[in-house]
Amino acid sequence: MGLLGSFLNKFKKKSMQEEILEAAEWVKNNLNQTGYRVDYDVESMKEIDRFFDDEKTGVLATEGQMGNVLFGLSSFIGQTLIKLAGGGEWGIVDDHIPDNPIPDPNSPINYAVILADGSVVYPGRRVMKRLINGEEDSIYFYVYYFIHKDNPDKWKEIDLKSNIDNLDN
Repeated sequence: MGLLGSFLNKFKKKSMQEEILEAAEWVKNNLNQTGYRVDYDVESMKEIDRFFDDEKTGVLATEGQMGNVLFGLSSFIGQTLIKLAGGGEWGIVDDHIPDNPIPDPNSPINYAVILADGSVVYPGRRVMKRLINGEEDSIYFYVYYFIHKDNPDKWKEIDLKSNIDNLDN
């Protein structure tokens, strides 16, 4: 590929999947460097919730950074769901939800994860709900539900039953 080809490659638009994987790793690395312990497991979701609680007035309130951080968090959550739920893939699902704050299906908030069992989840929407509503829209409960939704006995371990009403996408 000559010099011109390698130069132009730097400006090549990344695919949605490449952007998601890069953002998820960026969040993972940055959280781990700042005192959180995250590694694509369900316990990492507790750390994500803690990050939201800790950062209400920090990086999440910083002009210009919030969008990148929220996209990275939703990418990390989606990748964790894919890993823990036995597979899945990212996609765009135009579901015409009437109360969707951003109706553009190509907006990153509307990127969906289609899990191996056919469930469709929207990590970006959940991240926005967590930001706006606080702990009542826990990321941990959300992920826990989707990886154990076929095993209600597991719900007792974390009192998921009392949180089930907040698990919509």
